[in-house]
Amino acid sequence: MATTARHRPPGPRPVLGVLGGLGPLASARFLETVYRRHRRPREQDMPAVFLLSDPTVMDRTIAVLRGQEEMLARQVTARLQELLDAGADLLIVACVTAHCVFDRLPDDLLRHTVSLVDQIVEAQRLDPRPRLLLSTTGAVGAGVFERHPGWSSVSASVRRLEDGDQQALHREIYRVKQGESIRRLHEWIGGARRRYGCDGEIYACTELHLLHRLEVEPDPAILDPLILAADCALATLGTNRHPGEARGHIDVPRNVGR
Repeated sequence: MATTARHRPPGPRPVLGVLGGLGPLASARFLETVYRRHRRPREQDMPAVFLLSDPTVMDRTIAVLRGQEEMLARQVTARLQELLDAGADLLIVACVTAHCVFDRLPDDLLRHTVSLVDQIVEAQRLDPRPRLLLSTTGAVGAGVFERHPGWSSVSASVRRLEDGDQQALHREIYRVKQGESIRRLHEWIGGARRRYGCDGEIYACTELHLLHRLEVEPDPAILDPLILAADCALATLGTNRHPGEARGHIDVPRNVGR
């Protein structure tokens, strides 16, 4: 990013920083989601967002399978720091699998970052209908969900894919990453929901965010952590600072721990 905090004059508006490009289509859609869900009568009153879309971040599943989480952590840390240095007050990493390195992030970054896994666990706790967990093989292999301290309180209501179905879903997700039609993925998920007898799904891979029709309110049976995180982040930004206050990074409230 071209600007840094020391070159950017202090302003009255808090800024949301998003590490995207993981994949690029999902984070681009996320930016549109932020503005559609947080409209204001004047565009000047809408949220300020810095999107750092960087597809050069290593493949998260490959990092897990090859034991390269430390390398991934260094890449994520550097880009989050870049967003903070540019003036972001609160951060979102638009990739669930990348949360496997959150325990390796510096505390001064982590406390400004909204966790997508936090959002999933808290939403499932509040609405524990049976849901099918849809994620990459990397997130499963890294134990992203089981490592969360609140997971045991919701795991009984979450269905996991069998190994063959997990591999099939991972292939479908990567087809979408490569630009193929999302219709096939949508049909696969519909079939899986019926096979596993679930009332809904957890979109525990941000590529699934592309399934939403932006002009329609999301189905409450579907937990999409990007939608949850956008609402959480913007509510936090809105309640932590009023126009005219001095800028400063904002700590994320943690209801369910890391």
